[in-house]
Amino acid sequence: DSQLDMRGGTLAMLDPKSGKVRASRYGADAKSADMQVLESTMPALMELGAASPAATGGKTSTAASVGGSLAMAVGQDGSVYAVSSGGKLVVARPTPTGFERPEVSERTSGGTGLQVTAVGTTVVVLEGSSATVWIGDRRVSLGEPDPSARLQQPGPDADAVIVATSKGLFSVPLGAGEPRPLFAAGTGAPAAPVRLGPCVYAAWAGTPGSLARACGTDGATPQTMD
Repeated sequence: DSQLDMRGGTLAMLDPKSGKVRASRYGADAKSADMQVLESTMPALMELGAASPAATGGKTSTAASVGGSLAMAVGQDGSVYAVSSGGKLVVARPTPTGFERPEVSERTSGGTGLQVTAVGTTVVVLEGSSATVWIGDRRVSLGEPDPSARLQQPGPDADAVIVATSKGLFSVPLGAGEPRPLFAAGTGAPAAPVRLGPCVYAAWAGTPGSLARACGTDGATPQTMD
């Protein structure tokens, strides 16, 4: 299925069949966003796939191209982030009328089961196949691989990124340090955690489901489900 994200004045969609990312900007006071720019006939902002003449029909494109399986997210500032199992990271920063030329950089590793998020403007990648969080070139292990693990939704600047697994919740420092457990009573597949103000919220869709909230430096506490 296509990945659609909308945040910070940017609407973006990743088409997994073509490996193309299309995006548009909308005003802060807009009541709707133009979906036509996401149609398959419109130019791509990024192309996540083989950057060869055969893959592009021999045509030259100004879009950034990277290879392999992929994930995409839109940051709170409207930047578009895309990551590839081929070991590439692509970032397109917004301008008042569109986007800057996408920047392509090499990643240290290119695992599978990828997710990407942004904490402020810091890019964080989760490789589900190895339960590894990448923050720049720094690698942080979460232990045993968990196919249900979820990175937090893109959020404001913070000193850590939040990761939910099927069993709990972890705070992973963006700087030095090991993951800090926040909650150990997850009950199944988690939703992507979200940071709102000083607190982090997480939910699990088990039977029964569970909710948790962590504020400041405290661990998470269970929340009542209505």
